Parts: sequence; structure tokens; C-alpha cells
Amino acid sequence: MIYSSPLFKNSTSRWLNEDDLPTITIEDGLEVYCRMQADDFRFTLPSGGTPNTPQIISSSFDSIEGSLIVSFPSSAVSPDIYRRALRENIQTGGDVSVRQEVGSSNLIINFSYFGDR
Repeated sequence: MIYSSPLFKNSTSRWLNEDDLPTITIEDGLEVYCRMQADDFRFTLPSGGTPNTPQIISSSFDSIEGSLIVSFPSSAVSPDIYRRALRENIQTGGDVSVRQEVGSSNLIINFSYFGDR
């Protein structure tokens, strides 16, 4: 499928008329997909975990801030290893931080995206 969209502030605006944005979904249990009116943002989750429902903390036309927890059945992926893996794969304007929940193997993932960067 090919999309053609006007640019507004260096962002595509193909979703300008949708009322239910922004949204955050987990695709195939492996990728976080944030969709805003003027842009979208994706990043991969650590393998072997089960993500909870992502929460939107704040959002606007082309930005979003959210969080989610990824639970692991036994030992967690190291936050440092996950950070290193993400560092090279985050699109411009995006930021993902991760820390281990105290007393558990869960990872707390906070993320943000601002489309005009």
C-alpha cells in the first residue's frame, strides 16, 4: 500500500481527520507502535517478556509520552543490554528509558517522541 500525504511541520498528516488519536498498541507482542495525528513512533520490546497495556502520560499533535511494564516469567533482560540494543534503533525524536522494578524481574519502560526534532 502506498500513502501520499501532505507535510506539515515536516510530518505527514494522513491521520489529521481521525478522532481517536493518539493511540499506543503492541504489535505481535514485540513492538510498541505510537500513532499521532502527524507522525508515528515505533520501538522493539525485549524478547521473552509479556508487556502490559501501555499508558499515555501526555500527547499532542505530533508528540507522545507513555510507559509500560514488561513482565518476565523468570529472570529479566538486563536494562543495560536492552538500552544498548535500542540505542541504534530509535528514530530521531524518540527516547526510551528502562529500569528494573525493585524486587521483581519486571522492566519499567518510559518512552517519548517529539516529531519536530
